[in-house]
Amino acid sequence: MNTRLAIFALAFLLVLTTLTAGYFVVKASAPGGSAAGGSAVAVTPQTRQIAVLLTTYEDDQGKMYRRWLPDLVAANAGDTLIFRVTNTDKKSAHGFALASLGVEVKVDPGKTETVKVVARTPGIHTFACTVDKCAEDHADQMGQLVVLGAAR
Repeated sequence: MNTRLAIFALAFLLVLTTLTAGYFVVKASAPGGSAAGGSAVAVTPQTRQIAVLLTTYEDDQGKMYRRWLPDLVAANAGDTLIFRVTNTDKKSAHGFALASLGVEVKVDPGKTETVKVVARTPGIHTFACTVDKCAEDHADQMGQLVVLGAAR
């Protein structure tokens, strides 16, 4: 029994050592990185065009759902984002707001609106519909903008 325990302990230590070494290799080879922490890499701000659709679909029981696609968008701090927001719901107007970045627009059924914003603040910013009582699932019409990098 002691032999099995010793083999298990040795295998465990070998795996742990390999994982730890791999971590430091990846950390040291990352841009601007070093095993001691490294410094951030400067990223040149870009202009990004992002199509966001409020989609509607129906389940097998006839219940309608409305969701943003994509519901997750990523950008770097300093990027200029041009959102082309399309409402595919044929019955109701919906809103698109990124309140933390000062963006809000109403989008009529079947229409597309364009909004432009500079992503200055890193973090997770929620976008959502702003037309109260637009549909039963109004509270579920949400997505996230993830802004990476250092504050500018």
